[in-house]
Amino acid sequence: MKNISTISKITILLFALILIPLSIMFFFIGIPYILILMLTIALIFVVAGTYQEMKKINTELTGLYTITRTVSQSLDLEEIFNVALSKALEVTDTQAGTLYSLDGDTLRLQAYTGLSAAFKEKALFRKLGEGIPGIAAQLKKPITMDISRFPSPNLLPFIEKEGLVSFIGTPLMSKGNVVGAIGLGTRKKRIFTKEDLDLLFSIGNIIGIAAENARFYKESVENLEKLQKAYAELQTLDTMKDELISNVSHELKTPLISIKGYGELLYDEKLGKLSDEQKKSLEAIIRNADRLTRLINSILFVSKFKAGRVEFKFESLDIKKIFKICVDDLKWILDKKQIQVEIDIPEIMTIMGDKDRFTEVITNLIDNAAKFSPVGGKISIRAQSQEKYVHITVADNGIGISPEIIPKLFSRFYQADTSIDRKYGGTGLGLYISKNIVDVFKGKIWIESELKKGTIVHVLLPTAKKISG
Repeated sequence: MKNISTISKITILLFALILIPLSIMFFFIGIPYILILMLTIALIFVVAGTYQEMKKINTELTGLYTITRTVSQSLDLEEIFNVALSKALEVTDTQAGTLYSLDGDTLRLQAYTGLSAAFKEKALFRKLGEGIPGIAAQLKKPITMDISRFPSPNLLPFIEKEGLVSFIGTPLMSKGNVVGAIGLGTRKKRIFTKEDLDLLFSIGNIIGIAAENARFYKESVENLEKLQKAYAELQTLDTMKDELISNVSHELKTPLISIKGYGELLYDEKLGKLSDEQKKSLEAIIRNADRLTRLINSILFVSKFKAGRVEFKFESLDIKKIFKICVDDLKWILDKKQIQVEIDIPEIMTIMGDKDRFTEVITNLIDNAAKFSPVGGKISIRAQSQEKYVHITVADNGIGISPEIIPKLFSRFYQADTSIDRKYGGTGLGLYISKNIVDVFKGKIWIESELKKGTIVHVLLPTAKKISG
């Protein structure tokens, strides 16, 4: 009894469970015993067949679930291909198989099972339409055939050597596209059914989608690594550039200080009397030395700020006093363009900030306003208290700015366009530096402007109290 199969045990049990009640019932109504026996046997075969079918479906569903679970839990292509092929053989009850990925018009072997190493060497590549996987990939549907109808004569000797006689294959599909193919074989003649084809096609879809997801993930990781490497290289180059700029700027400042110092000595006639023409020339030298000094200071600030080497000394600052100093420092450009400056700031209005940095912000704003104002233009400077803040505005009646480019103006080296760059000059650092300083002051800076109607720069800064953080 130990050697009796599970099916045999179930058959005997069904026979007893069905025959005994039917015999008793049919005995009382007069039906012959032989007819009862025949009906019972027929019922047993139906039930046993249904059980076999259910067992097969359960095996297939279990296999599909196993394949789906396995490939969905991995992003490693090699693991997906090997496990999927192994499970495909198990579910379809086949003995050998190959799995290919599609690269252009060529299938590349990714996994094989139940085949010799010699066969593997001959199966590394397949063209579309070549062999079982090639035909399935070309037709985009599952196929089956036996060795008598094998379509590739050049492969036939190797197939025969492996002892394979019946074959089934399917494309690996993802989003309607063929991404590979799978070919399975048996060493005993077998006729594959439509259900077998449908099952393998479902397996092919599962593998195809999982493989594409893994491939996209792999490509994303590789691209991310490339971007990270490129970014690191750019950071290194950017650091080298900043160091070079810083060193060059320091070297330029030394002779500029000498030029300006000797120029002022000559201009003040400490070394002898000068003609008006000579004084005018010296004035231009001093003015341009100041301009270059501001430019170098701006470049140095950017370099140091990025490196976190800019120090801020916070103290109470008299706004009106600093504005007047800045206007006096820029008197040469204001006078040259005959620009009228109107300052409307209360006598006692203070903010908390670093004096040198705040002076730099105001100088940048007035310089920009003067630069883009017409000859005979007007700059209005105002400040008013707003609860715990001071609201400063610097307005001009210059060329204005297109609204769509205003957000970009606070970027490093950005200017409205090349024509403005050529006509008005500058480095595009003024607003960038100003915003960084205002941010450190825990304030805000923004711009209102309209083409041909002028520009208003707003600065909101905390009043004179200690800034935390």
